[in-house]
Amino acid sequence: MSQLLGGVGTAQTRNWLVEDMFGGSTGVSLVDRVPAISIGSPWQASNGGFSIEGSSVGSSVTRAVLTTAAAGQEVVVIDVGTTSFEIQARVKPSTDVASADFGVVGRWNHNSSYWLFNGVTGQGFSIYDRTGGTFTQRAVTNQVCTAGQSYNLNVTFSSNTISYNVVSSDASTTITFATTGNGTSVHRNNTRAGIRLHSPNDSTLNTEFEYFRVRAITST
Repeated sequence: MSQLLGGVGTAQTRNWLVEDMFGGSTGVSLVDRVPAISIGSPWQASNGGFSIEGSSVGSSVTRAVLTTAAAGQEVVVIDVGTTSFEIQARVKPSTDVASADFGVVGRWNHNSSYWLFNGVTGQGFSIYDRTGGTFTQRAVTNQVCTAGQSYNLNVTFSSNTISYNVVSSDASTTITFATTGNGTSVHRNNTRAGIRLHSPNDSTLNTEFEYFRVRAITST
């Protein structure tokens, strides 16, 4: 069983290790930026990068969002200081290309070693681990992922149990699934998390992330 640290409450009252609402001037690179709440580490680019754009994702409140700055796979990660944590993010997948995929990564070591929590427009949502550069699918749902629909993503790493919860912004879709065992001990000593986009045909994507947050959990 896992217990969230920081108690229950609104996003504003929780003890976040990292929280980035992606505010700032349009066109500013996310790379080397230190979020308003962090353990002091900046965002780092593993491949490609992201930039900030003034916009809104499924909300009447004006917030800064992210779009890709280049084509192909792009990943940015940040050190969260612990291997047991919960990721929260909100994302609006691109309508620019078919089968564009997006998601968050956790327990990131390097570009060939990490966990990926993925959605593919026109398809579904999956959990993968990447070891030695090879992706292995650990869990999958057939619930269709819709381009242009905002999704709230929640990923929890608790010891050897990894769970993935997806809720659409209009509450029409709620997906929860997890993987236990099946290689979940790999990457376990790594403390970085982040966001990832990939275009199947190297087209620039306009997938938007509205926020990214991480808080610690303790496994009991």
